[in-house]
Amino acid sequence: MPRTSVATTTRGPALALPWWAHQGFEYLVALLFISQAAHADADRPTIGAFGASIALLAALTDGPLGIARWMSVSMHRAGDFAVAVLLIIAPVIAGMASVLGIAICEGAGLTLIWLTLHTAAPSRTRRRPVEPTRARRPVQSLAGGRPRPHPAYDAGRLLRKVHAQAPHQIGRLIGQYRAGRRTPGT
Repeated sequence: MPRTSVATTTRGPALALPWWAHQGFEYLVALLFISQAAHADADRPTIGAFGASIALLAALTDGPLGIARWMSVSMHRAGDFAVAVLLIIAPVIAGMASVLGIAICEGAGLTLIWLTLHTAAPSRTRRRPVEPTRARRPVQSLAGGRPRPHPAYDAGRLLRKVHAQAPHQIGRLIGQYRAGRRTPGT
């Protein structure tokens, strides 16, 4: 019977949450912090600042639930780790008095680290294939028979032709310039 555990692969953990779930969870944590700040007396500024920073981090990131999309996903991940570390050490630095505030900060910090490590980065959207232009569509023959295919564009053949002709054309222009038949820029 196979064990059910989180196995790590070369790309990260096998259990990967989608990016929208990551952002949605951050909004929920921010809402929890802001509501706790509304009810707490002693630690209101600290808890409220963390709620606002988590909400801004989720809102400014490029993703399905992002609002402004000013920040890349990799910057968001770095911000997640920074906020998580601040959440973990905040009770000591800010001298939090309430046990509930300390428990929320510690739990949210550890959960944010776990969430960041187990979220799959969104794949970049691929561009749709471009519709063929008129030059690429089959050309009707003048005799009215079956359409003949347009000759394929061969970049290598064009490059070889330009490479072969360029020295000759440059030499011709220099010769005309020296003979006085051509002025620079014309």
